[in-house]
Amino acid sequence: MQKKFTSFLILAVIFVNMFALSAFAEAAPSVTVGSATGKTGTTVEIPIVLSNNTGFSSLGLEIGYDETALTLTNVVASSSVGATFTKAQAFTVNPYNMSWDSASNTAFNGTLVTLTFEIIATVNGDYPVTVDYYKGRNGNYVDGNNVNYDENFEPLGLEYVSGKVTVTGNDDPVTESPSITVGNATGKKGDTVEIPVVLANNTGFSSLGIEIGYDETVLSLTNVVASSSTGATFTKAQDFTVNPYNMSWDSASNTNFNGILATLTFEIISNNAGTYPITVDYYKGRNGNYVDGNNVNYDENFEPLGLVYVGGKIEVSANDENSITLSEDLTVTLTGEIGTGTVYAAIYGENNRMKQVKLYSSLGTFNIEFDTPEVGDTVKVMWWKDNLQPMCAAKSITLR
Repeated sequence: MQKKFTSFLILAVIFVNMFALSAFAEAAPSVTVGSATGKTGTTVEIPIVLSNNTGFSSLGLEIGYDETALTLTNVVASSSVGATFTKAQAFTVNPYNMSWDSASNTAFNGTLVTLTFEIIATVNGDYPVTVDYYKGRNGNYVDGNNVNYDENFEPLGLEYVSGKVTVTGNDDPVTESPSITVGNATGKKGDTVEIPVVLANNTGFSSLGIEIGYDETVLSLTNVVASSSTGATFTKAQDFTVNPYNMSWDSASNTNFNGILATLTFEIISNNAGTYPITVDYYKGRNGNYVDGNNVNYDENFEPLGLVYVGGKIEVSANDENSITLSEDLTVTLTGEIGTGTVYAAIYGENNRMKQVKLYSSLGTFNIEFDTPEVGDTVKVMWWKDNLQPMCAAKSITLR
């Protein structure tokens, strides 16, 4: 009996802490750095955003970045903050500091300032842009004491969320060689997307054969439409389930066509978010023994084309298929992955204190029954996986 009571007490403490954190975390004021993507030599703008601010008199920040990858070129502060703006005089200061000061509270929320960076990195990747409280000239400032407080000198309790600049494009093939390039697309489960297959820098082919590979657990090939302008006879695999899917173009003499050879239509059949490559390579033949430039992909003189093959991708984003409906009579209806995870129903009383929590199997529809419902006035329902990750957004209701 003692062990059972102790286990229940531990469970209760865990849930009190988890629910309390989820109840109050959303209200914390925060400073968030935005993100951007660009290539070497381009400029990107990064916003610094203040959220959930209920009033500040002093606000001081410093922004850090990799100066071997990024160069700060401009800083433009919002004119709507309602406080005096001060910034470091030189853009080369790193971390770069900024401050806003007012004799009384300002309740501004939004973009405090926009930073402009030039990308000087030559290697693709993510380069963090960090934010923290201003440490002062001597590095001895205390957050909420020397900086970041309200008109009553109470600390703001800010949360700091960093951003990044993603550098892309530096590994793009730079070549005048003839190439076959597969396009890209984005979608969710149930969507159909079209992927072009493009021939470029072609100076003449008599034989052209390629095969397209993809993840058939995520994608289903549903259609293939070839261009009518290639000047060659088009042949394709008879069954769309062939993977890799093969296509060929043949002509007695050279054709100098450049452009979209064919457009492939895929249906996204999985809800697993991620990046799924669409590969392209030379056609290997029925027995897999073809040699590129010999048995396939040559000109009218049987000289190899020397093709470069550039794959594409489909970005799959997850559908928010799971949801909770909570009615006033405390009937819960779940949609989506029924039978997965556990439903947690909590009732809260004065000062958002949790009074009781009940656990339910993730059935389609059921009623919440608290032992003493009169102790609280707010009910919150959460649907979590077994690892305590949310299946969907929580639902709350205030009892009458």
